[in-house]
Amino acid sequence: MTLPELDDSVRPVFVDFMTRVARFDELANMGNQLLSSFQQELVGPQDFPK
Repeated sequence: MTLPELDDSVRPVFVDFMTRVARFDELANMGNQLLSSFQQELVGPQDFPK
C-alpha cells in the first residue's frame, strides 16, 4: 500500500474519531454547567464555593 492510499484510508477514520472527541468534549462541558447550576440552586445564594 502506498502512502497516498494509506492516507486516503486513514483520513476518514481520523476525522470521524476527532469529531466524536469534539462532541464528547462539548457534552462534558454542558454536563458540567448543568451540574454546577443545579448545585447552586440546591445550595442557594449563601457562600457558594467556586
